[in-house]
Amino acid sequence: MVFFQNDAISLDYQKPYLIMKINKCSISDLHVKQFGVVLKKFYKTTDKGMPIRFGMIISFEKFGMFPINIMQKIGKIFESLKQQSQQQLYGSSIILHPELQHIFNRMLKMFKNDRPISFVENYQKARETINKYITENNFVTK
Repeated sequence: MVFFQNDAISLDYQKPYLIMKINKCSISDLHVKQFGVVLKKFYKTTDKGMPIRFGMIISFEKFGMFPINIMQKIGKIFESLKQQSQQQLYGSSIILHPELQHIFNRMLKMFKNDRPISFVENYQKARETINKYITENNFVTK
């Protein structure tokens, strides 16, 4: 069920996967603001009174460079959800071309992540990876 979509980003929830598609890299401030509001509401979703747990699949339908200010704003949105992510997010799987995976894996090692992140080449691998995270169910709580 696609519950948010603009010409830059869409969010689709297919239990237990939150699928984020990035359709273009020229994202306006309004698109970022809308995305932030919707994502924060999604994190408040409950199932039988408990916050839902999910794995995030991010797919870059069009790949390019985001302007620095947009990357910072998106980073702040995710930073504001860090505590909830530690409780709700199994992990993330990012779909990238195989040649880019190596580069991003190296960059990722420079940052400390509380939740596992992987780079894969397609949706099937993304779901398999998320399912592995669900099976492991190693939530970090701080």
